[in-house]
Amino acid sequence: LLYLIEHAFVAHSHICPDEQPLLLTTSARMQLSDKFLYECMERFAIPSIYRCQSEALALYGHGHTDGMVVDVGY
Repeated sequence: LLYLIEHAFVAHSHICPDEQPLLLTTSARMQLSDKFLYECMERFAIPSIYRCQSEALALYGHGHTDGMVVDVGY
């Protein structure tokens, strides 16, 4: 997963990771370890990391703050 983050910063966005905060989205079933978040901050010097569940972002994207999201993929 760290390789994917490095690839996204370097190859696709052409920005320095130490200048941008990182938003990580996960499903409700997936948990990110604190060790992983620590490694991101140490390896890439990311100033801040915010993790959010993708289901909540789907609601916010439609202008709602509460509701039910049905995830049909896995």
